[in-house]
Amino acid sequence: MRMARDWQLMNDQLRIDLLKQVDSLGLDQQTAVRLFGLVFARPQVKFVQEEILPQLDYFNDRAEGTTTFYFAGYHEPESEHEAITRVGDQNWAFSCSAFNEIVGMMEGFSKWQYSGGTDLILANARLVPHESVHDFLRCEIDLSSAVSVELSAMKAAGAIKDVASYFEEIFRYAKTQDGTDPCWGFSDRRGGRALLSALKALAISLLPKALRPEVEKAIFSAVRDLSGERTPHWSGPYPPKTKYA
Repeated sequence: MRMARDWQLMNDQLRIDLLKQVDSLGLDQQTAVRLFGLVFARPQVKFVQEEILPQLDYFNDRAEGTTTFYFAGYHEPESEHEAITRVGDQNWAFSCSAFNEIVGMMEGFSKWQYSGGTDLILANARLVPHESVHDFLRCEIDLSSAVSVELSAMKAAGAIKDVASYFEEIFRYAKTQDGTDPCWGFSDRRGGRALLSALKALAISLLPKALRPEVEKAIFSAVRDLSGERTPHWSGPYPPKTKYA
């Protein structure tokens, strides 16, 4: 689990994680990908207070380096009283301005729109050559096969038991991957690819009412092409340091 106080820093950390993954697994730099999650979980929301914040430290241990979840808007506090929770040996604080900046970046780069609730985006990150810096690999986030869910809606609909069990499934799955395309595989397991088509969504509405709830659960974990006209990445080798009040 990592704090994501700004987009550039998150992207640079992903690049470092990918380079370490390439070295540790002996992967080709051009084909290696890493599953990561971007979580939009405002601490003022009751669902977040009950389902996420108390378990962040456990989630951090459980992930064991298989995947990384970035929490939008969270940052290191400047004083003890700012701390909201503690993960590992770090206190975490939250900034609304940092959160809204990352929401704005995601909405600007993609077709995704923040629900206003507790959103999770799962996507692949990969290394690509930098356009202008010789021998430098930047990190590019592939949103063409992203999983986008609203966690509280999933629980309310019975699609998941709770956040802990859903995260556990992701962590367990990530451990089995070879580093080539983990996000597609996770979606296939969840049955999401079958709901990419608007025609199939229409077919759901034509099902007998007794069958709809079970089928509609799959919608929450559907793989979606969230990519926009631009690809989300940081174009500079050394991202600026941004501090939020």
